[in-house]
Amino acid sequence: MEASLQCTTAPRVGKIDYDVIGAAASNWFLEGTFGYGRKLVELYRNSTTKIPDGPVEGKNSYAWSHLSISPHEVDTTKWIFSVGWFKDPKGDHPQMLLDVPAGKPDPSKLTAANGSVVYELYQFGFKYPGSDSGARMPMSLPVGYTIYPGQAKGAVILQVNADNSLSLEFGTAFTTAKRTYRR
Repeated sequence: MEASLQCTTAPRVGKIDYDVIGAAASNWFLEGTFGYGRKLVELYRNSTTKIPDGPVEGKNSYAWSHLSISPHEVDTTKWIFSVGWFKDPKGDHPQMLLDVPAGKPDPSKLTAANGSVVYELYQFGFKYPGSDSGARMPMSLPVGYTIYPGQAKGAVILQVNADNSLSLEFGTAFTTAKRTYRR
C-alpha cells in the first residue's frame, strides 16, 4: 500500500497537526468566532436556548472564519495558506502557496520576536515526475508530485502577537482592516 501513496517523505500516511504554539504554523479561527462552530461567540454568550447547528446566516461557507497555515500534504517543503475569507467577508476560501524565500522564517518559526513579515501568495500548479511544469495533468496525481508557484495572488502580512494570537492582512502593511485569529 505504501508504494501507492503520493507523499514520498515521512510521514507517508499524512499529518494534520502542524500547530506550533507561539508560531504562525497552525489552524486558526477569526477572533470572536467559536472555532469549528464558526458562529460568533456573542451568540453563545447571550443565548438562553440551544444554538442550532448549520450555516451561519449571511455567510457563503462554513469555512468563512477559518485559517490554516500548514505544509502541503504531499509536497511538505511548500506551505499552504488556506483562508476562509480572502476578499469576500461572507466567505471565499482559496488555498494558495505561501512563498517562503531565503531570509524569511517559515511559518513554524515565525514568532512574536520576528515582528510582522510579508509573504507573497500564489495559485499553485502541479509538477509530477517525468513532466514539465504546466504539462497536462493526468486523471490523478502520481506518486511523488510537487507543487510550484503559478499566478500571483498578492501579498499577506503576518504577525504572531505576544498573546499567541495572529494578526493578518492582505497587502504589505497593517491598516484598520487587520484581522486577528486565535487557536
